[in-house]
Amino acid sequence: MSVPIALLGLGMAAAATYQAIRRDPRFRLAAAYDSNSSALALFNADHASPAFDSFEDFARSDTFQVVSVATPHALHFPQVRELMLNGKDVIVEKPLCLSSEQAAELLEIAQKHSRRLLVGHSYAHGPQYRHIADHIRAGTWGPLHHIAINNWTDFLARPRVFSQEVEAAGGEVLWNQIPHMVDAARVLGIESVRTVDAIATPKGSTSPTCGAWSIQLRCRSGATAHLFYSGEGHFDGNEFNDWIRESGEYRPFGQHRATPVADPAAHRSRLFTYGGPYWRQLAERKESLQQNFGLTLISCEQADIRLTPQGYRVYRRGEVKDVQVATGGPFPGHARMLDAFLQLGKPAHGPIPFSLQWGAETVALIEQIRSSAMQQQAVVLSAA
Repeated sequence: MSVPIALLGLGMAAAATYQAIRRDPRFRLAAAYDSNSSALALFNADHASPAFDSFEDFARSDTFQVVSVATPHALHFPQVRELMLNGKDVIVEKPLCLSSEQAAELLEIAQKHSRRLLVGHSYAHGPQYRHIADHIRAGTWGPLHHIAINNWTDFLARPRVFSQEVEAAGGEVLWNQIPHMVDAARVLGIESVRTVDAIATPKGSTSPTCGAWSIQLRCRSGATAHLFYSGEGHFDGNEFNDWIRESGEYRPFGQHRATPVADPAAHRSRLFTYGGPYWRQLAERKESLQQNFGLTLISCEQADIRLTPQGYRVYRRGEVKDVQVATGGPFPGHARMLDAFLQLGKPAHGPIPFSLQWGAETVALIEQIRSSAMQQQAVVLSAA
């Protein structure tokens, strides 16, 4: 029997999840809610869905059990909180919320009301990440030594509407982009982080948020991770991945830099809300290579491993081996996200990637990254 699921938010972040749900017979799209009345009316007409006059009415509805939340970051906490108090299980786009205090309250509510929550979508949901992680945990290449993730995008050049709440918590790059890297490092084996050392570019007249971050994570085991991200739009990191973009699609050189527009909010609404060009483009996608979030290299005692658009490449002394990993369809990361949600509550060994507890730990790391950058010194985590 399929699980009735509803969408909260019909913007860009919901589009690939929508396509993954439509292709998964275990789920059934039951409803949606968005503050954009025209997009919501179109969705309701296309799906014969019930109409809701407010978010509160939507949250109280008994026509669905699961809600996929894809709304602005500052709304995650109040909306997820309300949904769980109304008996709903939740899949929420990263980040889970904007503070450890908010995460602690959500954990308390989930435990009290026996609710399930999964944090998505992060590129680390992709099948090649889990494939490599399984080998690292099994010791295939010996102990993990270091992970390096480097990415260069045009994030700040894209038409964006910057949230005051997110800016106050550290900025759009920190909360929108860095969680992809932190979660990837954690999935690949960075755990029990002992120290965090971060540097961020200062805010300037050309960027409304810190555009570049350099982050060092050191684990109790001695393993380290270095994460570098720049969203200034000068160099295109897809060059290191055969011009395969983050979504797994080919984007040739020259199609990188975004063009500024006079009204970013109107531009994004026209292109990215339900029924717009972006949603139609995804509906036509037939296949995908592996998703990525920049050049990723893993160093173990007996081998180095690099993520590739087809899977990953293993380097040993005198030997290079390419390993292909099946994507399983045009939206591999989102499909695995739905798999992971259905596994919540089942017996597991160790931390469950992207669970509510996992999401809370990622939020705590993001806070420590911000603190280190502000203090201009390493932060030692007392609980590590």
